[in-house]
Amino acid sequence: MWEVAIGTVALRATSPRASPALYLLLAAMTATTAVVDIFVWAPIFAYFADFRTCEGGWFSRAPRACRVDYTKGLGRLFVSAQSLSTGVFYLYTAITALGALVAVRDDQIIKRDAAALSQTINREGGSFEKVR
Repeated sequence: MWEVAIGTVALRATSPRASPALYLLLAAMTATTAVVDIFVWAPIFAYFADFRTCEGGWFSRAPRACRVDYTKGLGRLFVSAQSLSTGVFYLYTAITALGALVAVRDDQIIKRDAAALSQTINREGGSFEKVR
């Protein structure tokens, strides 16, 4: 559901009339996901990557017997690499969303300043030379 929520916010942020709050929300959602993927899930998956499958042991009262299992080890390493790569992707998305937020904010400031300058020029007689 979290991925669907991120996708929905990202689709809403691509509209031409998107508010800066959507970019901030998208950046917050993807940045937190990136941090958790990179610094929590990827190390946990890498820690539990084991190339052995063991049977028996303390609870079964049978001697513990281990065998090499490359499929299990490689599968767990793949999940760790996948978590790391999606974390990097979400981090890149967060940085891009923050860049879009700054661009929209700067565009709004430029439009506001241009409107104020236009009103000032029109009040002073319509000539820029009189404003100086």
